[in-house]
Amino acid sequence: MLLFRKHSDSTKSPGKNNATDKAAGVIATAIVKRQKQLAKYCSNSYERLPIRAKMAALLLFCLLFGSTCLWLLVKGMWPEQKQQTVNNLPCSFPDSLRLAQPDFRDSLNLQNYHPLKK
Repeated sequence: MLLFRKHSDSTKSPGKNNATDKAAGVIATAIVKRQKQLAKYCSNSYERLPIRAKMAALLLFCLLFGSTCLWLLVKGMWPEQKQQTVNNLPCSFPDSLRLAQPDFRDSLNLQNYHPLKK
């Protein structure tokens, strides 16, 4: 296996412009510098907070992101959402029947809805 083998210089793409690499390096360095400044400011501000404020911030963070995850989970699994999706499919044949349950989508003839382009 070649997991720990060093890659040779032949894997680099030939013809790269050195000026482009230098410009990318300058931009990356500036971004990293700003990130470090922001992290240091946030760390210093957080360290000056009393313990009750730190606990409140942690509780607010957990409630915010926990409720967001729960909302996304419910939104993805809610049956009415699936039913609306199936009912809103474009129908090119007026005599075709709509499905009563969204879980039977495999019985749809998808070529009627999205014909293949040749």
